[in-house]
Amino acid sequence: MKIIDHDMPDSKEREVKRVITVEMNELHLVEQLQIFLTDAVKDMRFTKARNTADEPSEEDKSALPVVYKYYLPKPLPSKNPQPLINGRVITPDAGVYPAIVVRPSTGSSADDENSTSYSESKIDIVLWVSEHNDEDRYSFLILAKNIIFQKLRGLPGRILTMAYRLQPGLDWQLFDDEQYPVSGIVITTNWRWFIANSGSSNFENLF
Repeated sequence: MKIIDHDMPDSKEREVKRVITVEMNELHLVEQLQIFLTDAVKDMRFTKARNTADEPSEEDKSALPVVYKYYLPKPLPSKNPQPLINGRVITPDAGVYPAIVVRPSTGSSADDENSTSYSESKIDIVLWVSEHNDEDRYSFLILAKNIIFQKLRGLPGRILTMAYRLQPGLDWQLFDDEQYPVSGIVITTNWRWFIANSGSSNFENLF
C-alpha cells in the first residue's frame, strides 16, 4: 500500500508496510490440517456404497475422500424409502462418504523449563468409509491410517506451517460397533505451538 503525503515536498510517496500476524490457535491449526490432509489423501480412493442394491459404478469405485472441519455436512432430507443393501438399511447421507473430519478434542496451556508459554491440543482425524464390500472396510481403513501416519511423520521437522510441532506418538482406534452404514477410524494427534511474547516475530528461535 502506498500513501501520498501532500505535506511533503514534491508530494513524495512514502511506503507503508503492513504486517499481518496470524494468531496461532486451534482454529488455525484445524484449517492448516485440512489443507495438509486434502493434499495427503489426493491419491487415495475408496468404493462408495450407494442407496441401491446395484453394483457400484466406475465413478463410485474411485471415490476421493473429502476433508471437513469439525463435522460432516448436514444430511439432506429424503422422502424416498430407504432401500436395503445386504439386508441392511443405508442411510440417505451415505453419499457423503468417504470423508475425513478434523476437529480438536482436548487442549492445555503451560510454560516450559525456559518459562516460554505454549499451548497443546489433541486433534482428531476421523476417517469414515462406506465400502460396498464389507470385508474391505477394515483393511482399507488400516491402509489409509498408515498413509496418513507416513505423511504426518514426513513433515519437515514435524512442524506444520512453521508453527505447529507434531508431538511424539500417534494413536488410532477403530470403531468396534456394528459397521453399518459406515466404518470409521480415529487418529489422534498432539500438537504444540509457542505463544510469542508481544513484539516477538522470530518464531523459529522458539523451536
